Amino acid sequence: MKPTVTTNIAKWKNNNWQMEKDLVVREDVVAVYFNEQELVRLHCSPDHVDELVVGYLKASGLVKQKSDITNLKVIAEENTVYVSALGSFTTATSYDPISVTTGCGQGPAFYHCWQGDPLLSPVTSTVKLSPKEILSLVRELHGQSELFKLTGGVHSAALGDTQGLMSFRQDIGRHNAVDKVIGNCILENITTEDKALIVSGRISSDIIFKAALSKFPLVVSPSAPTHLAIDLARRLGVTVVGFARGTRLSVYSEVWRLQKE
Repeated sequence: MKPTVTTNIAKWKNNNWQMEKDLVVREDVVAVYFNEQELVRLHCSPDHVDELVVGYLKASGLVKQKSDITNLKVIAEENTVYVSALGSFTTATSYDPISVTTGCGQGPAFYHCWQGDPLLSPVTSTVKLSPKEILSLVRELHGQSELFKLTGGVHSAALGDTQGLMSFRQDIGRHNAVDKVIGNCILENITTEDKALIVSGRISSDIIFKAALSKFPLVVSPSAPTHLAIDLARRLGVTVVGFARGTRLSVYSEVWRLQKE
């Protein structure tokens, strides 16, 4: 399914109305069934839906690794995904739904206090990236963001290391874009401990939560982090890099990962 739709618009330009056709980003609503029970409806872009669902389940605590998933079926024409996995709503996760987010098309997200939970233990990776390597990854992210250039309506996320960018994904929701990257890592058995998570939008606490849960040592954005994101990152040993633009960047936690000899 195409990620864009053409629609008629009225544009005010040079003190005149003009009737034009415009390209807008597609938004789908995908129903997710987990072990035959409807779990959530995700508002998302229509590509890489399998990765989106797996990443979402990881953040929800319902799956930890690929081997937890016994069946994954996407029915595109019905906007439905069926997942069979080990465990259930009550046994597969220790997370309580104490916080719900709806921003950027994200459905319910499950959070709990990080202290004492082995899944949210501090990230101990010793990987390092230089400021020049970080800025190069952000430029590469912008360079691959063709759908954003066409519509201005999507966020992007990707993995990055000293070799460059990989697993580039886009979505109408910044959380979704991150979930797609994480889902790709799970389904393709890609290691995360030696890679940075590069995102196009602001770094909020829930993005840090997702990153730490998947053991990403660095989260990088050309935008700003929130104070809760910085606080959580400092507690969990995640390096947060914001305002990575041009020849400058700001580091809010664990700066040693950018101090290569």
